[in-house]
Amino acid sequence: MSPSAAQTQAIKPSWAAAFRVYLEPPTLRMLLLGFSAGLPLLLVLGTLSFWLREAGIDRTTIGYLSWVGLAYAFKWVWAPLVDRLPMVWCALDAVRIELFGHGADAAGHSSRRGNP
Repeated sequence: MSPSAAQTQAIKPSWAAAFRVYLEPPTLRMLLLGFSAGLPLLLVLGTLSFWLREAGIDRTTIGYLSWVGLAYAFKWVWAPLVDRLPMVWCALDAVRIELFGHGADAAGHSSRRGNP
């Protein structure tokens, strides 16, 4: 049973009502967060490319740096996979990083004192 044309016209919102959704506070917050998440990428890659060109780096080499942006461009592919990882692995990785950092720090201190 399909709805009649009159019923479809009755439930169809106006353009103003459809646009009003984007003016709600939660939507505006997400818009601001999305903009601020992309801004560092623009600032870093744009400014870095300019600085490297001014330093005399070849344009081909600078072009390879643009591949860093591919990680952000395809985040929609890998983000759900990362979200499904159990938090235990993240905690274990943090512990390994912390231990490695302290181990490297201790090795640096012992070599400064002249100890082998």
